[in-house]
Amino acid sequence: MKTIQASVLAAFALGLVACGPTPANVCSKLKELDAEPIGCEIKWNIKKSEKPDEYKKEAACIVAAKDKAEASKCLGAK
Repeated sequence: MKTIQASVLAAFALGLVACGPTPANVCSKLKELDAEPIGCEIKWNIKKSEKPDEYKKEAACIVAAKDKAEASKCLGAK
């Protein structure tokens, strides 16, 4: 029984890690870089639901960006 519980917990934890940055994470990073647009979380939540692959690439890129210029290059990243 403990093995099953541990397996389920490990799978759940792995799923959380694999999801990537949340819209809140993206907006927090943009705010840190002084580039937070108005309606940030709403915009990123919509993109996440409508274009999940594009969202994943752009969100990961923005969260990894070192400055505002680098983050702006992430938009539309292919």
